[in-house]
Order: sequence, then C-alpha cells, then structure tokens
Amino acid sequence: MVDIGKQVEWYKRMNLYVVYADAFRNGKRGDFFSLAKNLEYIKETGFDVIHVLPFLESPMQDAGFDVSDFFKVRKRLGGNEGFEVFLREVGRLKMKVFMDLVVNHVSVEHEWFKKAVSGDEYYRNFFIHTPVQPKLIEVEDDRWGKWARYRLNRRELRSRIIFLNQNGELPHWFRGEDGFWYYHTFYKHQIDLNWTNPEVVKAFGEVISFWGGKGLSFRIDAAPFAGKNLSNIREGQMGSHKVVRELRRIVKEVNKDGVLLIEACQPMYKMKKYFGSDEQPEAEMAYNFELMRGLWATMVSGKGSYIWKALRRTRDIPSHAGWVSFLRNHDELSLEYAQPKVRRLVYDSLVKNGVEFRGEYGLAGRTASFLKKDPRKIVLAHFLLASVNGACAVVYGDEVGKVTNRRYIRIDARDGNRGWLTETELGSKKAKTVRDELSKIFRTRLKYPELAVVKPIRSNRGKRNWLSLRYGGEGREIEVFVNLSRKKRVVSMDENKKLALSINRAERKEDKIVLPAYSGVWLVGKE
Repeated sequence: MVDIGKQVEWYKRMNLYVVYADAFRNGKRGDFFSLAKNLEYIKETGFDVIHVLPFLESPMQDAGFDVSDFFKVRKRLGGNEGFEVFLREVGRLKMKVFMDLVVNHVSVEHEWFKKAVSGDEYYRNFFIHTPVQPKLIEVEDDRWGKWARYRLNRRELRSRIIFLNQNGELPHWFRGEDGFWYYHTFYKHQIDLNWTNPEVVKAFGEVISFWGGKGLSFRIDAAPFAGKNLSNIREGQMGSHKVVRELRRIVKEVNKDGVLLIEACQPMYKMKKYFGSDEQPEAEMAYNFELMRGLWATMVSGKGSYIWKALRRTRDIPSHAGWVSFLRNHDELSLEYAQPKVRRLVYDSLVKNGVEFRGEYGLAGRTASFLKKDPRKIVLAHFLLASVNGACAVVYGDEVGKVTNRRYIRIDARDGNRGWLTETELGSKKAKTVRDELSKIFRTRLKYPELAVVKPIRSNRGKRNWLSLRYGGEGREIEVFVNLSRKKRVVSMDENKKLALSINRAERKEDKIVLPAYSGVWLVGKE
C-alpha cells in the first residue's frame, strides 16, 4: 500500500496554475505587481503552485520565448523589483513557483548572438553554425509530420519542420551578417544554442544559480530540441538527455527543493527517458501529452477506454518522477505523435471550435471554446482531469471559462490563447459558476493525494457508459464515477447527489460524499 500524505513529494501532488505575468490588469497595465495582488485569488481557486510563463527581457516576437537577457525581468512587467514583490507574496501564501527556462535557443537580439555575427569566434561557438550553405534536398511527410532533408559537407541531415509555412525556402537555416549559416528549430529570429560547447553549460549554470537561488523551480521549454550538433540535428537524441542531467545537477546545488518540469511532446518510449532512472535521474516531472489526448478522445467519443489506454502506457516510471496532467497547455492542444486514429478523432471533433495550428498536428484555442462555452461541460472536463493520475495544470482563464480571442492573433494561431483577464470575464455569472465548481474540485483534490500518485483500478460498481476508477491508500478508498453517456453526459448536481447516496445506502454506509460535480462524483470511505 502506498503511504500517502506528507511523504508524497510536493511536485507530484501539486495543482499548477499557468499564467503570464501580465494576465491580471491593475488599471491599464498588467505586471508582477498586479499578479501578486491576485495570488490569493489563485490559491483560493485551488492552486498551490504557479508557473509564470516567460517574463525575461525579449523583443516579444514569440511571447517572450525569444529571450534577449536571462537576468532581467521585462521593464513593462515591473522589472526585477516587481518580481521580488511577487516572490514575497508567494512566500507569505506558502506557494511555489516555476519559471520558464528556454534552453534551446535565444533571440537574435541576445548579446551572445550579436557578438557572434560581429565576428567573435568565442560567441559564434555558442550556436550551431556552418560557413557552408546547406542544400535542401526535399520536404517529406510521414505519420509524425513534415521533415526537411539537407545535404551539408557530404552528410545528409533530417529535421522536423515545426512551424509549417513560416520559415521560407530553407526551413531551418538563417544567414547571419557574418556570412555564416545558423540553425533554428523554430522561427528564424530564435537561434539554436550549441550545448556541446562547455561554455554554454557554464553560462546556464550562472542563470540557474541566479534564479534557483531565489527558490524557483524550472519548466524546461522544448527540451528534446536541445543538445543537437551538426552531425545530428534531429530532436530527442542523447544530447538532450545530457542537457537535462546537467541542468538538474545545477538546480540541486542551488536549491535542493527545486525540480525540473520537462516539455517534451514525443513518442511515449522516448518521453519516459527524460525521467532518467532511479540510479541516474533526470527530470522530476513531465507533461503527459498521451493522457491529454486520451482525455479529449474520451470526452468527444464517450468511451473511457482511451483514458485507460493512456494510463497504462504512462505507467512504469522511476520513483522520483511524476506526470503533469492537463487539458491543453498555453500553446495548443498538441496532436503530434498521437496515434493516427486518435488524432483524427480529436481533430475532427474540435477543429470547428478551435484554430488550426500546424495542420492536423495541433489545435490552438481555449478549453471553453472547444466545449462550445457550456459551463457544465467545462466543469465536467476539469472534473475528469482532476480524477486521473498526475499533478494537475490549468491555464489561466480556463477556471472562469475564458474563450479564444482571434483578435489577439498576430504571429500564429497560439496568440488567440493569450491576452489578459478582464473584469467582465472575471465578474460574469458564467465565470463565477465555473470558478465556484472548479474551486471545489481542485481544493478538494489537494486533500487527497491518492488521486495524483496511486494507480487506479477499474471499479466494479460503475454503470454502463460511466468511467469508474478506484484509488486506495492510507486506510481509505476513493471511488470516482463520471458519466460518459452520449444520451445524457451532463447531469445535474442533484442527480449526482442521488447517485452517491444510493451507492452509500446499498453498499458502503461508512462512505461520505466528498465532491459531486456535473456528471461526476467522488466518494471517500474506509478500505
């Protein structure tokens, strides 16, 4: 039996709120001062850890993921002073913070790159570069996406094209002012770093020491793409694992409580490798893209088998590791590396309510928009999220049913997921309804870490077309029932209470109702 409670590491059972620093406005501007004022709102909604999306100096050509200075907070966000005010409030509320650490690339405005193209050989070696123009052989398709094949110095290279129709005739290469060709995975204004250079490792050691010393943990952006070299520019190679291990070593030196959260949408057999092993650990946490797709496939089909398949495939990870479960991340609802049938099912079901992003390999948009703005379906989706394994992550605004705003779109479809929370959105009747229900769900979940770390088994008391899970631990048992029936998927709270009471009276009188929600109920009792 798993011993639950304080022995479960904080990161395995956290509820993570993902937010931009300027999401809450104080008058006409949002910054770390206004975010600090809204931390109580975030905690009361049921979140104990906050992930602040990129806030460092940047020309903002990619929402801050194009970093130009790793030591300075953007002035319009309150600068380093505003960040310190935010951290003091975090400490007062006993919350924790993740910051984004973009390790694959920097902005062309970064001092390192400026020095490189000015002729400084030391800094040129910070980047993947070549004096010879690569030759594009062809662009080809496979089940996982589009790929570019190049010839360079008699060697053939192959790399996946991430942003389709964005990178011109030579998708991965940018010619600098010094005449050298520089490699970029994403946009041409984001130049990839050369992690085979020990000086790059040293430079990031200083970055992690600066921020980790303030008690922060780190979300590692686009981890599989770091660690490349000119001999092999494909993602997910062994070089990326060396990067993660080195980052973890540095983090533990400056903050033993700090952890790494990996963003790596890869096939599952590759994804698990980013945890390392018990003998040689890498990251503590990773986003569970497999379960995310399973959640959506279950919701649109009414078949719980998609969730059970995902749960089985994501088991068997090292003891130090845990998953982060989510409905979507700040970027998109990613369908890359999904099984083709699952990709087709989810894409075809949701594309009318979302924004196409990277063809059929992803959809941009907010959860409420995917669910046609129906408050009860929004609650059901989050109840289902909170009922499966892993720490939970929710993107700001989803807790009040914020919808996709296409007017924000400037560079690509992901921009529609962004923008600030207005007083109207926070104060509307629908927002209060959704937030009240989600607050009950996530605040209750923090009391029962079994839901995060214990492997569920099928309950034999579920009705047909209901997803039924049973968790055991610390002398108590939790049973979860979720109505997936196409005929009546969303039921009233009163009907759920009747369901819970009928189960109690018939079979388990010692049980108590923990939380009924639209189309779902949690029951807790003695084992």
